[in-house]
Amino acid sequence: MARNRQVGQILVELGYITQEQLVRAVMEQKDTGERLGSILTRRGYITPDQLTEALALQAGVDYVQFSVADVQAEALAEIPPAIARHLQILPLRIESDRLVVAPLDINNADSLQELYRVVRRPVSLVCANPVLIEAALRLYYPESASDIDLAADYPCVQEFVENLIQDALSHSAEAVHIEPQDANTVAVRYRTDGRLETVRTVTASYARVAIHRMKKMTGMSPTDAQAHFSGLIPMTAPDATVQLSCVQTSRGERVVVRFFRHASSDTLTEGMPADSADVLLHMLATRSGLVVVSGEDVTACQAVLSAVLRHKAQEGVSVFSLDPLVAQGVVGVHTLTDAGDWQTSSGALRAVLEQDPDVVVAGVVESTSPVQMLVSSALYGVWVALAIRAEGVPSALIRLQDFGVAPALLTGTLTGIVQVYTLPRLCDACRTSRQTALPDWLADAPGEAVVYSAAGCERCRHTGYSGTTNVIEVFEPDAHLRELLIAGAGSEQVGEMIRSRLQPALRSALREKVLSGQVSLQHAQMLWERHYPPPERFLSLAA
Repeated sequence: MARNRQVGQILVELGYITQEQLVRAVMEQKDTGERLGSILTRRGYITPDQLTEALALQAGVDYVQFSVADVQAEALAEIPPAIARHLQILPLRIESDRLVVAPLDINNADSLQELYRVVRRPVSLVCANPVLIEAALRLYYPESASDIDLAADYPCVQEFVENLIQDALSHSAEAVHIEPQDANTVAVRYRTDGRLETVRTVTASYARVAIHRMKKMTGMSPTDAQAHFSGLIPMTAPDATVQLSCVQTSRGERVVVRFFRHASSDTLTEGMPADSADVLLHMLATRSGLVVVSGEDVTACQAVLSAVLRHKAQEGVSVFSLDPLVAQGVVGVHTLTDAGDWQTSSGALRAVLEQDPDVVVAGVVESTSPVQMLVSSALYGVWVALAIRAEGVPSALIRLQDFGVAPALLTGTLTGIVQVYTLPRLCDACRTSRQTALPDWLADAPGEAVVYSAAGCERCRHTGYSGTTNVIEVFEPDAHLRELLIAGAGSEQVGEMIRSRLQPALRSALREKVLSGQVSLQHAQMLWERHYPPPERFLSLAA
C-alpha cells in the first residue's frame, strides 16, 4: 500500500528526484526537523505540484489540479466559513452527491474527523497544490477587508482578470458585464453586437475579489463603502482603452468593463460618400460653432468624438476634453481630474470655459445645464463638440430643444450634426455569398446582386457576427432649416425636410456596406425602413 511508503521514496519512483538528492534532504531534516517535502521544494528539487502528487499517492487519494475561479458555489455553501478556515479545508465541487474537498494538510486526521461531523453528505478527499488551497481559502472565506485586498494581488486573480479582458477583446466584445444573480452566484456576460451572452459564472466571493483587483488596476484606492466607482484600466492593447464602472445594487455590486477602440482622424471619413466627407471636413475646419454627435450606441459616439478630437488637436490650439475616455491617447489635450464633475456641477464646467479654450469636446451629455452652457460658449467663439442619445438627426434637434436650447441660439451656433448608426458586422470566417434581387430603394438597376450572410461559427460564438460597423450621416444646417426653426415649424415638417436631404447619402452608405459584405441585407433594410417606411406600411396603419 502507498501509505506504508515514505514520500521521498515515492518522489524517487516518480523520477522527480534522484536517490542522492533524497539522501541530502534527509540529512538536513535530521538537523533541522523541517518537513522533507519543504526541504525538497526549497532546494528546488521539486515543484509544489510534484510534492502534492506524491502526497496523494502516499494517502491513496486522487491528485487534482484546479482553477481557483472554478470552485462551485454549491460546494462552498456546504461548509460554514468559520469551520472551513479553522479546518483549513477547501470544498471544490459536488460530484454524484459527494462533496469533494481538498485539505491543506492531507495527513491532519483530527481536521478530517471534525469535517465528517459537520458535512451532511458523503465526502471525497483529494490532494491539490497547497499554495492554491491557501489562496482560495483566503479568497472565498475572507475575514476582513485586508484579506480581500491581499487576495486581489494573488497571481491566479491577476491572471483571471487579464485573461477575461483579453478574451473579450479577442471576441470583439463591446463590454463585459459582471452581474450578481443571487447571493452565491455572479454571471460574466459579453455584450457583442448589441446582445448580452453569458460566458461563465463564478461565485460571489470570487467575483468580489476580482472586482477589487480591477479597481486596484485603475490606480485608485477602492473601498467597499463606495456606492459607485469608475476609472480606466491600463492594458497592453494599443488600440483600445478599458473603462471600469461599478455600482452597488440590491443584489450586490454590478460591474461593466467597457472597451473603447480608438479611431485616428485619418479614418474619420473612411467609407463615407465623398459629399458627406467634404461636409464633415468643412464642419471641422470652422473656428467656432457647435457640432453634435448623436446616436443610440454611446461607445460609437465616443469613438467619433475621439477622432474629432484628434483632428482638432492637430491644429495647435488650446483643447479641453470633458471625457477622459475620449481624450485617451490624444497628445496636447487637457482633461478634468474628475470626469463626472462637469455633468453635475456648473462650477466645474464654468472653470473650464474660463481657461480660454479654443476647442471643448464633451462626452455624452445627459442634463440641461451643461448643454446650455456649452451651446452658449459656441456663440462666443469656442468650437464645441458634444454627444447626445438620439435615433436620427431630426431626433437630435428635438433633444437639443428639450435641453432648453432656444431656436434662435440653435440657429446661431449649430455647425452640423453627425449621426452614428451602429450595425452588426458579418463574421469574416463564416460569411457566405448569394445572388438575389435587391430591394427597389437599394438597386441601381434591375437584376440581381451579390449579398452576404453568415450562419455562425466558433470564432463568432455561432452568432454570425463579429463586432460592429458604423454608418455615419452628416447634416449641415442651411437657411431653409433656420427659417423653419425660427418660425416654430413642427417636428414632422422639420424631420421631413432633413430626411429628404439625407436620403441619397444614407442609401449610398448602406449600399456600400451590403455589397462589400460588411452588413447583411436584412439589417440594412431594417435601418432604412426605420427612417423611410415603405408606402404599404402607411396603408396598413390607415386600415
